[in-house]
Amino acid sequence: MRPETLFLLGVWLVFVILEIYQKKFFNKPREKSSDGIVEIVTGVMLLFFIQPFVVASGYFLTSQVAPDAQDLILNWPFLAVFGLLLLLDDLTQYWWHRTVHNVPMLYHLHRPHHEAEYLSVRIVYRNNPFYYLFMPSLWFSGMLLFLGSGWVYVVYICMKMTVIYGAHSDIRWDKPLYKIKWLSPLMWFVERTISTPATHFAHHGKYKSDPNTNYKGNYGNFLFLWDVIFGTAIITRDYPKEFGVENLKSAPMFYQIFWPFVQPPKELIQNSNE
Repeated sequence: MRPETLFLLGVWLVFVILEIYQKKFFNKPREKSSDGIVEIVTGVMLLFFIQPFVVASGYFLTSQVAPDAQDLILNWPFLAVFGLLLLLDDLTQYWWHRTVHNVPMLYHLHRPHHEAEYLSVRIVYRNNPFYYLFMPSLWFSGMLLFLGSGWVYVVYICMKMTVIYGAHSDIRWDKPLYKIKWLSPLMWFVERTISTPATHFAHHGKYKSDPNTNYKGNYGNFLFLWDVIFGTAIITRDYPKEFGVENLKSAPMFYQIFWPFVQPPKELIQNSNE
């Protein structure tokens, strides 16, 4: 197993253990009987099939289109390669995430992620497989690996996924830090730079009337800075009262996993604020 895989597995397990002892990891409030199955199936499909296929395909296509570009950026300075990853991976993921929330047809791909009425590291990979198959950032990751992003990519992906795990976890690691007055300037900077539980939980809030909900914004994955730059940020340092999808009935398990091969009932596409 690769070192970065072991590292990320370890980080994920730390959040799992903390949630087990503090937040009922296996029995979340408002959890439905199908939630665990959806999370296991979509997670396995992504990690063992979709992601390796897409990254490898991006690598292969780049090798066919521009074979002479192999290792082009191998000797670039660390910050230059890291910045390129932020632009071609994280920024494109921000725009993909924002797009699926604003194009009704595409929202079927992301609906499973918001179907959960709780936050947890359990839901990090909870999306329809086609959400990742069409995600530009994964294709660009393959391209950048061919170009020689190498160990910089390893550092980048470890940092990014640690932030994403932390932003989804029900541990709410930022909450106690907000209460320390002398940390306020640092937290002001942190919450405008990376995704935190408070900023990302707002994206999962269920009711538009809740002042701590912003499901038409706070799209950032690694960097919350993109939301600040593009005007989709809401920062309240508090958390929504409830999570889920407003005005929509619960989605069937097979629709969440296998759309478009399994079509949703008509009531699932009516009266949605998404």
